[in-house]
Amino acid sequence: MEYLIKKILKEFVEGKVKFKVIDNISNTINEEITNLQLNLGREINNRKLKRINPFVGKFIDKKTGKERNISFNILPSNHYLKRLYRTDDPEYMLGSNKYDPKIVNPTALEGIDLIYNNRNKLAEQILIGRIKDGDVVEVTSADGSNYHVIVKFDESTNDMSTYNLHLLTQIKGVDFYNKKYQKKLNLYPNPKN
Repeated sequence: MEYLIKKILKEFVEGKVKFKVIDNISNTINEEITNLQLNLGREINNRKLKRINPFVGKFIDKKTGKERNISFNILPSNHYLKRLYRTDDPEYMLGSNKYDPKIVNPTALEGIDLIYNNRNKLAEQILIGRIKDGDVVEVTSADGSNYHVIVKFDESTNDMSTYNLHLLTQIKGVDFYNKKYQKKLNLYPNPKN
């Protein structure tokens, strides 16, 4: 019976799937941010990252009572940097289809500060297994500012106790659309550690 079901399913599914490449993502995201704005955002972020990267998050294991550490490097993408100026993008201006008066530009270091200030919480989430290598996580500020940043967690191949945190995109004032593959984590901008 099991063989018959597999055969029927194979016949039903086989040949029923089409793959169509529409475009490369870099061509479909139409951000019209000036080079001056992009370079300014990159310079502000790079200055901060030179001072803090790499940094360490600490977690006290409740079972063993021992401190465990994870080292982090923050790596902002170009798209993340361009989203510092989302309201200057014509697609988000008054009269456009993506315009929303609640959307505001985040401060230049809002995402980096949120991650850095919560390094111990991030270490805990990794060490207890909630966040794993390769996970894409929506980090949301729990202070009511409605700030969200999407972060991809990549364990370093050279050092298993180091994670590269790729800042992919950000938005402030409204929520991102929910993605099934995304985990969500609420953090406080200035936690009481």
